[in-house]
Amino acid sequence: KKLKPFYRNSSPKVRAKAIFYTGMARYRLGQYERALKYFDHPLTRRYYRRNAEFWINQTRENLR
Repeated sequence: KKLKPFYRNSSPKVRAKAIFYTGMARYRLGQYERALKYFDHPLTRRYYRRNAEFWINQTRENLR
């Protein structure tokens, strides 16, 4: 909930960071399918490519 205001920020990098950290929160809650959506978001992939790729792989492992 606390990250939602950052989704409306004019800076795409700030929005990407909020999206990435939402994915991290979902991952830690065990909500892997929802986390994957955030890690695979175009802004996350653009600004946090390495982290996004790492967490996408980790998430997919947990979905198996």
